Amino acid sequence: MIHKGTCRPLDDSVHPVAADDARRLLHAQTSLACQVCRPDTALGLDP
Repeated sequence: MIHKGTCRPLDDSVHPVAADDARRLLHAQTSLACQVCRPDTALGLDP
């Protein structure tokens, strides 16, 4: 799952990625976006 930097996911397995990598991953599979912090919207992608 992809989160914004300010989101606090339930597990500790968080690994930062570059914005371009997050955009690429979200384009490939939109279901990866956290439905709470909505990184797709923050990155300028339409949900």
